[in-house]
Amino acid sequence: MKIEIRGLDELIKKLSPELVSKPLGDFLKRSATEVKEEGRRRTVSSWYETGETANTITYEIDRANPPLWAKVGWLDVSPGSTLWFKARAGEFGTGRQGDPAVSHTSRGGIRPRRMLRGGLESSLSAIRGFLDRLGNEIRDRWEH
Repeated sequence: MKIEIRGLDELIKKLSPELVSKPLGDFLKRSATEVKEEGRRRTVSSWYETGETANTITYEIDRANPPLWAKVGWLDVSPGSTLWFKARAGEFGTGRQGDPAVSHTSRGGIRPRRMLRGGLESSLSAIRGFLDRLGNEIRDRWEH
């Protein structure tokens, strides 16, 4: 899942990194935290959740100056581990009820819970507010 702000990288190239790095990093952190927390809330409500899956949702922010992206998900979970399969099954579903974009081999199965995708969709209005705040913070730094 990816949110892209079109033209942001070109705009940032025209601006001084000293002007935009902190506000942009704060924006990405606020946005990633919002999606992470909403994803955790949705994960805990799943029928199979014991807390382990929700507690491993983390985020990572680009370390470049200025930062340009943030990732949210089960980033520290080893692919192929039990927890990885549990998180994947919860997000995409399994069997015939699973997401058609993901291969499934079993019959029946569980329907997708879309914890992170739903968390992102639920967070979009907050992210728009964070984006307004980002613009205000850059403007304030520009004026001072």
